Amino acid sequence: MEYKWYHNLNQFADIADDWNSALLKSNMDLPYLLSDMIIEWWNIFRDNSELCIFVLYDVRRNIVGGMPLYVSRLPISKGRFRRMRQIGDDFVNYTQPFYNIDATA
Repeated sequence: MEYKWYHNLNQFADIADDWNSALLKSNMDLPYLLSDMIIEWWNIFRDNSELCIFVLYDVRRNIVGGMPLYVSRLPISKGRFRRMRQIGDDFVNYTQPFYNIDATA
């Protein structure tokens, strides 16, 4: 297994169809994990945050899991506090990691 962090929305959009296919294969009924929702949410709510989408690949480079995350920056008295959050949180509570348990390494 391999993993990759996607920090660029265009790069994530390039794998969107593969992401959606992997999500469907995982048998997790979570529409909030579909790439369209992730992309639209990011376009609306990103502010000054950093995109951090975690993608898990099998040895054939097929997506077998993932988690849409971002890093928000909160001002504090001496700098900024960074906090990793799930895309959709505060608005949607159905976002979680997905993994295709039938995938083979």
